[in-house]
Amino acid sequence: MSTKLPAKVSITGAIEKVLIGGDLSQLSEQDCLLYYKAVCKSVGLNPLTKPFDYLWLNGKKVLYANKGCAEQLRIKHKISVRITRCEHVNEIFVVTAEATNDKGRVDSATGAVNVGGLRGEALSNAMMKAETKAKRRVSLSICGLNMPDESELETIAGASTAPPSTTPATPASQARPPQNPHDPGNYVVQFGQKYKGIAIRDLAADELRDYVAYLKRSTAEQKKPLGGAVKEFVTNAEAYLAAKDDPESFQNFNEAS
Repeated sequence: MSTKLPAKVSITGAIEKVLIGGDLSQLSEQDCLLYYKAVCKSVGLNPLTKPFDYLWLNGKKVLYANKGCAEQLRIKHKISVRITRCEHVNEIFVVTAEATNDKGRVDSATGAVNVGGLRGEALSNAMMKAETKAKRRVSLSICGLNMPDESELETIAGASTAPPSTTPATPASQARPPQNPHDPGNYVVQFGQKYKGIAIRDLAADELRDYVAYLKRSTAEQKKPLGGAVKEFVTNAEAYLAAKDDPESFQNFNEAS
C-alpha cells in the first residue's frame, strides 16, 4: 500500500491543478487522456469523434473545442440557434446568436470580426465567419463549456496548436554558427498569429504553398499589392519552394540577394 500512495497523491495534486488553473501540462499522458474522456462524458460527447484539441497558451496546455464540437452538442442536447442581431461597430461586424435547449433554457453570445477595408467575397466570408463564431460560442456556453472555440484561435494572442519546443537551450559556447542570411529557408515570419516567429524551413512544403496562395488571394480580393513583411515572406517562401525542386534556383536567388 505504501508504494501506491505517493502515486495516488501525485495524480490527485496534478488533477487539482488542472481543475483550478486549467493546465493539462501538469498531467501525464495517461491522466491527460482520462481528463479528456471525463470532459467528453460530462457534456455527452463521444471522445472517439475527437471533439476537442489541445492548445498551448501562456505556457499552459488547455482544451479547445474544434469545429465538430458545437455541431455535436447541438444534436446531443437538441439545441436550436437563431441569429437575433447583426450590426457594424466602427470596422467590426458583430453577430448575436441566441440558443435554446430542450429544457427551455436560453443563452446568447456574440461573434465579431474586423471587416475594415474588406470588399466583395472577402467581406462576405468575414461576415459568415462572425456568424459561425456566434453560433459556436453560444452552443458551448449553453452547455457550460468555458473554453475557446477553433474559430477564435487566430484572435488569441500567444496561442498555438503546436506544443512548445522541449529542446534544451544550447550553451553559448556550443551554439551553432550563424546561418546564411541569404538562404530563404532561414527567413522568419514577421506577421500574423499562426506562423509568426517561425522560420520558413520549419513549415511543411504543402502548408507553406497554401499560406502563400492564401496571402496572394486575400490581397488580390482587397485589390491591394503585396507589401512590407508580407511581400518579403512571399518572395522568400517562393524561392525556398523553388529551391526544393530546383537547387540552381537557390543559387540564383542567393546571387541576386
